[in-house]
Amino acid sequence: MKTLDVSSADFLDMAESPSYNRLSFGGASVSFRAPVSRFASCPFEEGEIVKVVWRGKTLLIGPAIDLEHSLEGTSESWDIRICDYWWNLSNIQYFVNGRANGIFAEYRQGTGGSGQEKQATANIRDVLSGVLDHAVSTALVPIKYDLRIDKDAEIIPFAYSSETYASLLSQIQQWRPNMAAWFEYGADDSATLVIADHAHLPDVVLDLSAVDVSALSLKVRPDLVPPAVGLTCNASVISRVQRALAVYPSGASLSQPYVVTAEVDVPGGVKVSDTAGQYSPVETDSLGYDAPRMIVRGDKFPTGTAQWAARVKRWAPALEDCAGLEVAASPKITSITPADAEHRGYSSAAVTHELTSGQINGKSARIKWGKVRVDLRVRATDPPDTVKQYFPEYGGKSGTGDRWIGTLTFEVTTTNVGYASYRVDRAGTVESVSDDGGSSGDDETSGSYDTSALYKNFLKSYYEATRALPYDGSATVHDDFDQVCGGRLSITGGLKEWEAMRSVIQEISLDLKTGVSDVTVGAPEQISLQDSIDRSRQLAEALRRTAWADSSTSAGGGSSGGGSGSGGGGSSGADDEVPELPSVGPSVKLLQAQEPPAWGTSAVEVGFQCRLSYGSDGKVSDAYIRQGKAIYAGNYIGGLLPEGDGSGGWVKSPVTSGEIWLKIRLDKDAKYLGSSLSAAGGVSDPVSLAEEKRETPYEYYFHLATIDGSKVVQHQAGTVYLLIHPGTFGPSGMS
Repeated sequence: MKTLDVSSADFLDMAESPSYNRLSFGGASVSFRAPVSRFASCPFEEGEIVKVVWRGKTLLIGPAIDLEHSLEGTSESWDIRICDYWWNLSNIQYFVNGRANGIFAEYRQGTGGSGQEKQATANIRDVLSGVLDHAVSTALVPIKYDLRIDKDAEIIPFAYSSETYASLLSQIQQWRPNMAAWFEYGADDSATLVIADHAHLPDVVLDLSAVDVSALSLKVRPDLVPPAVGLTCNASVISRVQRALAVYPSGASLSQPYVVTAEVDVPGGVKVSDTAGQYSPVETDSLGYDAPRMIVRGDKFPTGTAQWAARVKRWAPALEDCAGLEVAASPKITSITPADAEHRGYSSAAVTHELTSGQINGKSARIKWGKVRVDLRVRATDPPDTVKQYFPEYGGKSGTGDRWIGTLTFEVTTTNVGYASYRVDRAGTVESVSDDGGSSGDDETSGSYDTSALYKNFLKSYYEATRALPYDGSATVHDDFDQVCGGRLSITGGLKEWEAMRSVIQEISLDLKTGVSDVTVGAPEQISLQDSIDRSRQLAEALRRTAWADSSTSAGGGSSGGGSGSGGGGSSGADDEVPELPSVGPSVKLLQAQEPPAWGTSAVEVGFQCRLSYGSDGKVSDAYIRQGKAIYAGNYIGGLLPEGDGSGGWVKSPVTSGEIWLKIRLDKDAKYLGSSLSAAGGVSDPVSLAEEKRETPYEYYFHLATIDGSKVVQHQAGTVYLLIHPGTFGPSGMS
């Protein structure tokens, strides 16, 4: 094995454009151009294993590849790239070797009531071990591996074909946010591939006060902190009616911004529409249209504000982090006519219950659906930045911080029943209806099992892995940045929020001559589960089309005519037609956040800024002016002014509508006397430098703001200047 020291003077004098690049989940490489004498051989052979050293540390061990000779006039050189063993994993295909389930030879199973076992999820550690064991034993990739991953981390088995080892690893990575991989090298030059998830990544600190950083760009990514994670499926191969298999947190709405959802195939032999409702399917022999029963459940709207607060958190789980969240008053519930009101079963009176599970096909006159608009006034103490847009109105000080108020508007699908069951047949035969959420007691529970429980661990781990607010960005570091690519970066010596950001280092590019590193942080595209699932589903599309055709033929939909002349007890073709399927299901949508009034609720605080405080009824209750400073003759006078009732640098305004004026008084010797707020201004009597003896105080008036309803027009903010009378040597008096 050759050793190449890329920090030596000989190498740096010889090499042109030497650089080192490594990815958080894609290996590392060193590339450079080596000038040579005319028609000289390359210093390395294609595929030769090389050890690359930088300042006494092993950067990588792996093959020299892509050796390219170039001749330009009298200049001749070789372009050389040396990669780590990830290159081997990226260029060798995986083939099943006697394992019936391939990389999913080991998986966790759920058991139905009939005793038949159903594949639901696989353990990520087992799957990764299957891939890497195969790479070492069959492809003879000379590596060891160390999996630093939670032992309970799960993955949903997916289809794959003609994959390399690296592409399989990358597909697995999509199921575990912020998973990284890198090589560690031992004293005996052994290579160990480390694969770690978010909880086991090393922490990396970049201290701006101690390190020379010439460029820094960071962007917060709240869209990568999903308020809920859900898996959906199709209730039937034929109908493709979408249903939710599992949601985390439990009961959260999937109709929110930034929610992560993925559609998976129904587990074999499972029907998604029986006794336990939307989230609890039961076993049957068919996935076709002939599901025997649909369960509809509704939840009555609350009557108290505490219950409404709990309902709001279920509808918008992002608000769980709001301290002291309260619903200020009973919300306003208004029946609305949706765009799809032409669906059968719509009724403007069916607004007593939120539709929480099941779907309504409109065939029964006893089971109706509707839509309502729910407007709520909510309060919270210092809400986090991720939800601050929902609380634009300042509500004054509380014992623990600033109170903020906002109006949330939800659009909710409703129903007129607490519980109902009906047969999914041509008539939509109703079996039972009640006003509460309990069942009638005649549910067919034989053979039932809860698929939401099977997927709960997977969804929970995915959800918990995305709680830290990530940043996208880059930095140019001029000092030695010898850190693990894949580490969780925090930055000190800058903004306070950077100290806790823990964003994953995705790429490091090092200029070997200058020692300058370009560091890229952020979240890779692995947040999209659906990409991986769609790719898997495409491989099975031919089988799906075959199943579709077979199901259509068995249902009688493929028969061509046929008379009824035989009489007797035979079934007609009409009896075998697919019945109309449910069309309206649960839906909760959080509409656009309330627009904040100009200036009146700004979180930015400047001198003499006017801020409004709102009561629980949404009306302006008080107005406050931020204390500021005044300058006279080049000096600050009076400290913070105006004086008055208030706290925290805010003075209560005497008015909540109309104009607000600041009055400042100086004595006859131009010494500060005092200041106050008033609803009316006056004529300023500025200081004059004339020698005439003055007996009365000087007065200055400043128009700070005008309150128009819930809007604030700010006329002056920052610092006020007390000017000297322009006619200073003329007679004194009002100007």
